[in-house]
Amino acid sequence: MNDALADLKPIILPDVPGLWPLAPGWWLAIILTILLVAGIWLWLRHKPPKKPSLKKQLQRLWSTDLTARQKGIQANLILREWLFLDNQAAAFSQQQWMSRLTQLDPWFDSSPGRHFLMLPYSGQSATVDDVNQWQQHLIPICKQLEQQK
Repeated sequence: MNDALADLKPIILPDVPGLWPLAPGWWLAIILTILLVAGIWLWLRHKPPKKPSLKKQLQRLWSTDLTARQKGIQANLILREWLFLDNQAAAFSQQQWMSRLTQLDPWFDSSPGRHFLMLPYSGQSATVDDVNQWQQHLIPICKQLEQQK
């Protein structure tokens, strides 16, 4: 019997393809990866820093060793920043500022509330009792202001 397998020639495998030159799909994947990484880097770099919440800013203010008057002035500035987010604070008069806060809490229309609102513009002093009153009325409206933002 004739051995049919003996007549077969050996199988020669082709060379393994090299890494270079890259196929067009690999070039596309590399370019998209570079663009994605650059985009994320630019986004993170230019993203505005997250500000602490209004409540945290006020609580941090109350725990400082500033005088009562300075705390009142700083609390006024923090509230203005939160209420006038579109950089329109300069366009509002003191009366508009007072009416805006009175809408949030009628306490601002009382004598102690007006004292708080006028503190940055007058030479009046403030006491620790004033600071305690401000805390009692400002902390509850923080939630309202943060929800509006």
